[in-house]
Amino acid sequence: MKKRHSHRNGLTGFLLSAAAIAILLGLQISDVSRFKAQQADFDASLREMQVFVEAYRIVQADFADTTKLDPKSLIQGSIRGMLKTLGDPHTRYIPPRDAREMMVETQGEFGGIGIHIAMEEGRLTVISPVEGTPAWRGGVEAGDIIYKIDGDTTEDMTLDEAVSILRGPPGTPVTIEVLRRGVKKPIPIKLVREVIRVKSVRGKRYKGVGYIRISQFTEHTAEELDNALAEVGENVEGLILDLRNNPGGVLTGAIAVANRFLDTGIIVSIKARDPKQSVTYYASPQTPITRLPVVVLVNAGSASASEIVSGAIRDNHRGILVGVKTYGKGSVQTVENLPDGSRIALTTARYFTPSGVSIHGIGIQPDSEVKMPELSDTDKKGLLALNDTFLVRDFAWGKDTYTKEDVAALQKVLRKAGIILSDEIAEWRLVRELARRHADAVYLVPHLDPQLQKALDLIHAGAVVRPKRPLSGMG
Repeated sequence: MKKRHSHRNGLTGFLLSAAAIAILLGLQISDVSRFKAQQADFDASLREMQVFVEAYRIVQADFADTTKLDPKSLIQGSIRGMLKTLGDPHTRYIPPRDAREMMVETQGEFGGIGIHIAMEEGRLTVISPVEGTPAWRGGVEAGDIIYKIDGDTTEDMTLDEAVSILRGPPGTPVTIEVLRRGVKKPIPIKLVREVIRVKSVRGKRYKGVGYIRISQFTEHTAEELDNALAEVGENVEGLILDLRNNPGGVLTGAIAVANRFLDTGIIVSIKARDPKQSVTYYASPQTPITRLPVVVLVNAGSASASEIVSGAIRDNHRGILVGVKTYGKGSVQTVENLPDGSRIALTTARYFTPSGVSIHGIGIQPDSEVKMPELSDTDKKGLLALNDTFLVRDFAWGKDTYTKEDVAALQKVLRKAGIILSDEIAEWRLVRELARRHADAVYLVPHLDPQLQKALDLIHAGAVVRPKRPLSGMG
């Protein structure tokens, strides 16, 4: 057995003392009385810290490959392991570089391919691509499972590792392979990273109705919404707020957007482990308010902040929800800074809709459920064959709109290549291609979108609820 040198014991003692001082200071700063009440917990924590420090010392002293003994990497790995043990996919460690990118993202700009992902049943799953980004233009779809990144399987990757690999300097390439429902083989998608400047709100006036699409919530979304509402104008029959495939974003952005529709009542309540940190947000009559009848479009890609806005509008009887059940992310992440510039995003609370309902893991059921039509086997086969070609891309080159004659011409091109699609799916594929090429444009095709058509019908029929007495407390 090896003899342990005294300087190693000195290192152990120093690290353990530092850890104890840190714990004591943390307890003292937060609440001195709590230290007295939790002395047993403190002693237990100190014993566990001693185990960690001893393990760290042994690794540093005896591990054969000294090139792997970077203290920063070892500590970061320890933090990741600790957070992973909590079993919460939304609690994560954010390295310094990603922490800086996260700050930029909340301001509406970030670098990478433009994609929102999450871990679902241990698989790296796309919640939604960001409109107008390389991922959007490249054909990444909500629900895709990212199977490989640059040839490396994602099976053992954490969410942070995957995000770190997908992000990178603008102009550099990355290839992902995705598994898609109904498609037997992985689909390779080659992308080029770029600086992503996200415009989160787009608006359009359509047949006497205002249409507002919010792709995600940033610090500037409410201001962008004000501009879009001004363009639409108040002299319309009603407003369609499209939150489909909106993965969420900044809480304050969601509250500010909800406040554009509510001048009183609860927007959202947050219940934390510490009652002192629980808070209820109320609408303020001082903000710009639109009193147009509202229909909100939602689907399984509507998550987090999107559900806050949807729940606030529905529970306050301010509008009607149309579509299918939302994603169901009702947890709140608090981002804490660490001394080296890294961060921890920790789930610290649950949010509740104005009626007092937590939708975490459940989602919000719309008032009017309208499902998108299922693809026929012929269309599935045709779209699969189309994925291996650039036929639609080449056909749409130079176009910013289309006619029925264009759809017929595209069908001739597809059939000549042996690809059979229904006219509706061929048109849908053409619209999608145009939307990728013209990220600032809004393409509304109700006969291909039954959820949109339902919203239009409700507004034209005057069937949208008008504001009633708002909720004043938790149900």
